[in-house]
Amino acid sequence: MVSLLLLAQLSIPMAATSPTAGAGSPKKAGMPRRQAAVVPLDYSFMGLTSLSEMQQHDPVSGTKKSLAAAGLTTRSGDGLASPTGVDVATAAGTSPTKKRQTSVSLRVNNNKIFSLDDMQGALCAVFDYPEKLQWLDLSGNALESIPPDAFSAYPELFTLHLHGNLLSKYSDIDALAKWLPRLHSISLHGNPLEEKKHYRNYVIASFPHLKQLNFSSVTIGDRDQAETWTKIYKNARNGGKRRDDDL
Repeated sequence: MVSLLLLAQLSIPMAATSPTAGAGSPKKAGMPRRQAAVVPLDYSFMGLTSLSEMQQHDPVSGTKKSLAAAGLTTRSGDGLASPTGVDVATAAGTSPTKKRQTSVSLRVNNNKIFSLDDMQGALCAVFDYPEKLQWLDLSGNALESIPPDAFSAYPELFTLHLHGNLLSKYSDIDALAKWLPRLHSISLHGNPLEEKKHYRNYVIASFPHLKQLNFSSVTIGDRDQAETWTKIYKNARNGGKRRDDDL
């Protein structure tokens, strides 16, 4: 009897491990998997010069605010059913058979956006619950700076792509770190900021929960080095020996 039980246990197959999604996708680790299953709102490659122009266009994928409130699908016919997310159909009192999930991800990459001054108003116009935004791709634009309060309304943001812009100052990092306590992944390569000598230490030290920088893992050694550098930098800065421009 014992031998039969052992044989039965050995014959049970191991659960298959699902493949990891691409680094630039909302499905990548760092964002809750069930939330990532909802189709991102995609306005990439549209030639937009400002975020407010999203109101004038239909997204390539996903359902923006006006459609979601009506319980409709995207123009491609893709539904947004998901085990999690914000149930806008129920909130609007529509039929359970027309339930759709509003996205918590936004692609606005590869456009011509040069300012985020209109960011909060623009996102309120296309998202039912912009404060629940968790994944944002602003890469490949022409952003020169981050306004101090631009990200104040998005405390749940996990992943932010800003590579391929024109950011050049540490104050841009400070503007992000002030409002994004849960940020796990950020990409900044391809910005003038990357040329600063201690840029990597500064970024890692600014985000205590950062797990990934420029699609590479932040190791324990990286974290220790950044913390050590921060102590030295703060002492030098407080003593008047260093300016931010010298870093």
